[in-house]
Amino acid sequence: MPQVIAVPIAGLLFSLGAPLAIVNTVAGVGIAGSIFGAAVSIGLAFGASFLANALFSQEVPASASNPTDVQQSLRASAADRQVFYGQYQASGNWVFAETKQGSFHKLLAICQGPLVQLLSVKIDDNTVTRNGSGIVTSSPYNSKARVELRYGDGTETYYTNLASAFSEWTSSHKGLGVVSLYATQFPVGQSSYYDTFPNGINTLYRIEGKFTKVTNISTGVTEWSDNAAGVIKHFMESENGMRIPSEVLDTTLASAAWLTAWNRCDDDIDLKAGGTEKRYRLWGAYKLSETPGSVLDAMLKNCDARPILTRDGGMSIAIGEYYEPTVLLDNTVITGFSKLRRGNNVADVANKLTGKWLSKDQDYQLTDIDAWIDATSVAARGEIPEDYPLVWTPSHSQARRLLKIQYYRLNPLWSITVTCRLKAMEAFQEQFVAVDYTVGNTRIQGAFETDNFEFNIGDNGILKSVTLTLRAMSAVAYTWDEDQEEGDAPVVDEAVVDNTIPAVAGFDVTVDNRVVGGVTVPYPVLDFDDPGDALVTELRGKKTADTNWTSITVPDGATSVDGFIMDDGVEYEFQARYITLTGRQGAWTSSITVTATADETPPGDPTSVSAVDSVGSANLGWTTPNSANFSRVHIYRNTTDNFSTATEIGSSPFYGSPSTAYTHTDGSLSAGSYYYYFTAANFSGVESDPPVESGSVTVT
Repeated sequence: MPQVIAVPIAGLLFSLGAPLAIVNTVAGVGIAGSIFGAAVSIGLAFGASFLANALFSQEVPASASNPTDVQQSLRASAADRQVFYGQYQASGNWVFAETKQGSFHKLLAICQGPLVQLLSVKIDDNTVTRNGSGIVTSSPYNSKARVELRYGDGTETYYTNLASAFSEWTSSHKGLGVVSLYATQFPVGQSSYYDTFPNGINTLYRIEGKFTKVTNISTGVTEWSDNAAGVIKHFMESENGMRIPSEVLDTTLASAAWLTAWNRCDDDIDLKAGGTEKRYRLWGAYKLSETPGSVLDAMLKNCDARPILTRDGGMSIAIGEYYEPTVLLDNTVITGFSKLRRGNNVADVANKLTGKWLSKDQDYQLTDIDAWIDATSVAARGEIPEDYPLVWTPSHSQARRLLKIQYYRLNPLWSITVTCRLKAMEAFQEQFVAVDYTVGNTRIQGAFETDNFEFNIGDNGILKSVTLTLRAMSAVAYTWDEDQEEGDAPVVDEAVVDNTIPAVAGFDVTVDNRVVGGVTVPYPVLDFDDPGDALVTELRGKKTADTNWTSITVPDGATSVDGFIMDDGVEYEFQARYITLTGRQGAWTSSITVTATADETPPGDPTSVSAVDSVGSANLGWTTPNSANFSRVHIYRNTTDNFSTATEIGSSPFYGSPSTAYTHTDGSLSAGSYYYYFTAANFSGVESDPPVESGSVTVT
């Protein structure tokens, strides 16, 4: 493992944002120099901790990044800039918002660039398609929205459509290096506005993509990667991150250590469902207002990494990996101990580890990890829970592997703090050391992980001894059986918000009659199911031959209403739909057609029916029935004796008076046999049944 020694620490600390007093104290001084006079005990943590802060015992706040935060679109006078790594989904802060000529224009600053690959664009919860001009072509927007993007690669051009609409937006407004989104909501009719944009000007625009190019440590190529070591190195040297000079990170030994870390992260890990994934990846976001140390701390925690210094003055990280210790701490090296425990501090013990990971399948939200549980311990002692959030971890398998390692750290066989002679300097930056130490009749022996390494300085500034905080660590912590240990990721509970307004249920129309002024008139009766409290039923009707509809009032709570008076014998059509309480309108149902019938009693049959042949015609005769409700006679013709396929002759129907004889010549006929059928109808069009037949007539 890499060992120490000198590092240009003052410049490093200054770039990390250490207090000026500390920078001045160590300016121009190496590890072996008078830096050690700055404090009696200087801690060096080997967990997922911020190296410089740990060296000088500074408090590191927890990272404030949260995937939910970056998926919201906020209006703020001064908003944080954001940086994304890996694959992510996000919205942005409002930069410009204005309405003009019925269109709403909104510009969002999403993050520092670049966006390397766009995967999808979402409006509210809808993944949309766009044409080459950014016009949204998918439902429910259908050319009523436009979404344009800038990828933040430093070659941005201004949004010409925005500048055309607003003179205050000029060609100078480029937003160089910023990933941005310009959305336009075009005018939509009031009746369908909330169908298209239910959230109005607060419609949420998000992009899903791969963000930030990092250096592939293996090949030297700058490209997108979510390899944890590559992401951390980029953050440490980035001007938006820790700003550590490249000469510190790229020394010969540091470069070799970075390559080791890259390859460790790039290992293929078998998955229970089949296939593999890389050992450690990072997907996440941070705000530029966050303490760089807290961001680094979160990154290290999500890949079991620790920072290291190299003998040539470099800095790198080491990814956790069990190895047989080469440094032995025994009774010849250890001069004393404190805090010897069998197991860990009771406050740090846990037998049920829980946490959350970043799930792409859960819309890039933090999702519960299948808890790591020591069933034997739970049965004996009850649950002792510990939450271990892994907000930069994009895989349930990775999260479970990290929980397992953390479980063994929280439940060691032994934990001990020992003071040692300077020979123990060999253990500086070693993750694991061997311990063989006898206290009284108790022998403590095995592999231990270094949790903290302290230099003890005398009043004269001379290094007297070192103190190590150790915990027993089993090699089993770093073994992995995907079938037994991967657990089960939560089932995707994709919360698809269904904004569809349902069709009116139970819709039906029948015709009823009432007497008005001694005259029987027809009217429609419209029935429908109760829509509940969230919807209102709307009805309309018209003559089938007309174009304009007539609205039908629906009283509150009604499920059946009477419509308007209809003209007797005329066909009408009716439709229904639901409207939400906010005014969103559902689709009209298909038309139900009915024919108005005031009198459902047919008149008597026609009598004295006759059909006499002639040249090219047939002479027809009949007498109307003696019925008060008689209105007309219908005559049908066929070339076979079958009424069901007969058609009404061109001059039919024949209106007349009751008990009256009539004749008609049915001309322009081809030679052949014909059959005629006569019915009488009332004023509502109800015909007598069955028809009266004329018998066969032969036309010459």
